[in-house]
Amino acid sequence: MKNLILNYHKNILLLCFIIAITLLGTLLLLITLLSLPKESFGILTVSSIVTSIFLMAIVLYWAINKEINIPCKVDVNENGIGYRFLKRSLFYQRKDFYSGWENVIGISEIFCNATGKYFYRLKFKNPNITVNLSPIREKDAEADYLFSELEYYQNTYLIGEAKKNYHKRSAQNLAQA
Repeated sequence: MKNLILNYHKNILLLCFIIAITLLGTLLLLITLLSLPKESFGILTVSSIVTSIFLMAIVLYWAINKEINIPCKVDVNENGIGYRFLKRSLFYQRKDFYSGWENVIGISEIFCNATGKYFYRLKFKNPNITVNLSPIREKDAEADYLFSELEYYQNTYLIGEAKKNYHKRSAQNLAQA
């Protein structure tokens, strides 16, 4: 058993927040532009647009790096997997979670084009949640260790793809017999 420090996030929250901030920023920009006098439409318009884009970028950066991607302590062992947040977040209610391997229905490794790194997605039955775990800067070794452990437990407890491959091999063996 090894405790790992990784980042936790949910893709749906990230997507919803990006859409909400973009829509809200655009709405505020339109309200500002429509309230400007028609005579001062030149430099004031350009400065309003630039300020709006700059503020949206700052809010998105803050939310993604401080509130959506949360550092957590991950515990992986023969009984299951769990995590505990190392700081509070405005968006996540649950501070910790633990599940036995029988409750895990999917484990996948996904490459992120934006960061050039892999993250790991775990799907659970009850509660029906999907968790993404990614390396914290300069902690790639911990993410590699997590993946090797997840791969081991996935094959040991026949989770997700390992279960499908097992059943496929079993059916082929029966057909050959």
